[in-house]
Amino acid sequence: MSKAVGLGGIMVGLALLLSGCNQNTAKNEIVATVAAIQGTVDYHPASSEEKIALQPKDSGRNLYHLDKLVLGKDSYLQIQLGSEGELFAEPGTTLLIQRPEENKPFQVFVKLVEGVLNCFIEKRDSKFAVQTPVTVAGVLGTRFRLDVQGDETSATLIESDKGLALQSIGQDLSAPIVLKTSQSPSGSVYGAAITFSKKLDAETLPEISEQIRTVENIHEVTYPVFTGGRVERRSYLDFGVRTTTVER
Repeated sequence: MSKAVGLGGIMVGLALLLSGCNQNTAKNEIVATVAAIQGTVDYHPASSEEKIALQPKDSGRNLYHLDKLVLGKDSYLQIQLGSEGELFAEPGTTLLIQRPEENKPFQVFVKLVEGVLNCFIEKRDSKFAVQTPVTVAGVLGTRFRLDVQGDETSATLIESDKGLALQSIGQDLSAPIVLKTSQSPSGSVYGAAITFSKKLDAETLPEISEQIRTVENIHEVTYPVFTGGRVERRSYLDFGVRTTTVER
């Protein structure tokens, strides 16, 4: 009898051990990788209370769930999101890395606390999303820019096949706002943009939807590129020419 109890206890202990290992593995999954840095970026790893000043030599560092990155003045950061695409953060930006939840319509990889984030999502049928204080910006395969200043969030869509969906924080809207590109009679392609400060929900949706505006000069919307040891700005429309040696 004692042997049976002992064996049962061993089995329970083994199950708990394996469960704990699975949880630790999930916590330690690589979400993103630092592709390039200009200036100094304060890195707050979720695994400790220390703060690390990242420098250009730290390119290649892996990023995990709840890691925080704070960019100072004249600092830029490029992040590789596996096969999803790339993000370019500008000075004064604060990001919180997220492990996406698969049971959501859109999977949040990053929380943009403040600042500017340029997003180039290349994966076909990606459900990638960025959360801001007032919305979840869900990709339908696109290039877009998010800007959080105080309580305002601005979303600018530059290029997309299906658009950029702006959901509620809880992702419970059956018909979210969708920014889409448009075309003029002459064939010029226009982007779309919106700025709002209220949290997106069923009550605020009609009012906020009216604030969508057309972006005619999309070639003038730029993002920071690291090349030759310095930062230069290029048009979103020129994205695709690799300026770093990031392995895919």
